[in-house]
Amino acid sequence: MWPPLLRILLDEPALLAEHAAAYSALIRQDAMRLQARLLRRLGYLLLLGAGVLLAVIFAGIALMLHAANAGLYWLLWAVPLIPMVAAAIGAWRLKGDTPGCPAFSRVRTQVADDMQLAGWKKPQ
Repeated sequence: MWPPLLRILLDEPALLAEHAAAYSALIRQDAMRLQARLLRRLGYLLLLGAGVLLAVIFAGIALMLHAANAGLYWLLWAVPLIPMVAAAIGAWRLKGDTPGCPAFSRVRTQVADDMQLAGWKKPQ
């Protein structure tokens, strides 16, 4: 007697093609979600880097101007704070956006469900 899974595959090959197409769609969706998350993280990293770089440049300019002019020094320190705040927001969002779930978790869950349905044991 043939195993039930093999018998179904031989009797109805369209089911196998349908199942493979569903896996393909699931993998494509997970890959698009992963790509979007990575692009978002890259944007936060760029915001963080640009903010820190501009803050350091403006702080240096403010120090030189403060040494040259002892007037309204608080304004010279307010200028570098703007990109520093942008960098802090980028760092905060980057920290909050750490990937909590592994890539392709839905595909792994589906494969595990299919293996359990077919009667195979879960790999240890």
